Amino acid sequence: MEITRISTTSKRRGFTLIELSVVIVVLALVVSIVVPNVMTMIAGRRSKNFLSDVRTFSVRARNQAVETGQTMALDANGSEHGLTISADTTTNSTSTNSTANAVTSTDPLANLALPNGTTLQTFKIGTQDSNEGEWKIHFYPDGRSDGGGFEIVQGGLTYSWIVAQNGSNKLLPGSYPDQTSEVWPAGEYEKRL
Repeated sequence: MEITRISTTSKRRGFTLIELSVVIVVLALVVSIVVPNVMTMIAGRRSKNFLSDVRTFSVRARNQAVETGQTMALDANGSEHGLTISADTTTNSTSTNSTANAVTSTDPLANLALPNGTTLQTFKIGTQDSNEGEWKIHFYPDGRSDGGGFEIVQGGLTYSWIVAQNGSNKLLPGSYPDQTSEVWPAGEYEKRL
């Protein structure tokens, strides 16, 4: 009779509980370091994108007014915490453009939400002060606008978004500049550079 010996050093298959625990702890540490940095990076990207989106949004409002032959309103929607483009039914506009593309709804055509940590302040219509509830810039079918703008505050930095009366817009670093010096009475003064 033959006796077979069972080896006490049999081949192990699988992981021990200690090995699995160590791997889980290491993964948890890596995730706790990486996730906050990724979230901060995403928030920073959204804030940066908002600055460019504001400029694009006003160009969209102007283009919509020109294409449809209707006056468009760009306003700060306090309850939505962002900007809204809508057809303005309170302003009468005449245009040589076809009205086949006319917008008949007063519902917002587009919304631009504010990212977290971004606020709008120092609202202007033309050169006059306004508040968030009353602020609205009109874009007319001829491409012109009321002019105005506001300040955007992000992470302690202030930017000024300005719409000129010719419908163009610009984004400047810093507080909203004094626009009264930009107005020149026709024929009374000569603007010198």
